Amino acid sequence: MNAEHRNPDPSRLIYDAVLTLIEIAGNLSLGLATALLLLTDAGRFRPGDSVLVHSAGGGIGSAIAQLVPLLGGGRLIGTVGRPEKAADVEKGGYDIAIARGDGLAEAIRAATDGHGVDLVLDPLGTTALARVAAATTRILAFLAEGFLMLPLTELPSLAEVPAAHDLLAEGRATGKYVARVSAVRP
Repeated sequence: MNAEHRNPDPSRLIYDAVLTLIEIAGNLSLGLATALLLLTDAGRFRPGDSVLVHSAGGGIGSAIAQLVPLLGGGRLIGTVGRPEKAADVEKGGYDIAIARGDGLAEAIRAATDGHGVDLVLDPLGTTALARVAAATTRILAFLAEGFLMLPLTELPSLAEVPAAHDLLAEGRATGKYVARVSAVRP
């Protein structure tokens, strides 16, 4: 194996670091927490359980695909809206992806040798989605009218984050902290 030594472009390193932070921030969304809660609290998931996830190609479905193996899960089956999405879902961690439509129940039975699955999750949860949308609309109205405001401390840069973390760890902080980050591009 031949290793190639290159001098990295410092501006590119900074840009890559910012992209990594953006990726981390994007993944620290409520989506991962929602996926974990769907599995553990709502679904009462146990190690070894087989799981069927509807809309497996979405954000929550993708998170579930990564969490199930971490939690010791068994067979992971996903459903997709279009057959051409199945390969991507399987690459994302599902043992099998099945397009929704006629014959879905038979395809699931075939994929589980007739045993079915231990847990079925529907991250879209049409009823729950409508309730969350209504609650979000109400919260936005409260915010717009000035009736609701949570304490927020804006840190001028990432350099202040360790001190803010210390305040949080010591129980001396209140509200939410956000750090100002300026985009760096090569």
